[in-house]
Amino acid sequence: ADCLRLLRYAPAVPGDLKSQLARSISRVPLCICEAMGRTGGDRTQLLKIAYAGAQEASEALSLLLALDAVPASSAARIESLLDRSRRATFGLIRKASSS
Repeated sequence: ADCLRLLRYAPAVPGDLKSQLARSISRVPLCICEAMGRTGGDRTQLLKIAYAGAQEASEALSLLLALDAVPASSAARIESLLDRSRRATFGLIRKASSS
């Protein structure tokens, strides 16, 4: 939610990049929630998609930072949340793969 809020106040962000970041950041919790309702390979695949979404969002955030389209302090806070999401999702992938 913090990342999506940040995009609202970043008028200098190119539209395509803004849209890409919004989609990738939204993918993370949605795929995790859907994965929890699945079993086997479906669960693992959805968790991998969530992980990839966090990776993609992190890269998009780096691009925005390079373009001076977002404040560094906000980007750091959001990157910290993305890192936490990646760690948690990676743990879920390992758990799902071993069962």
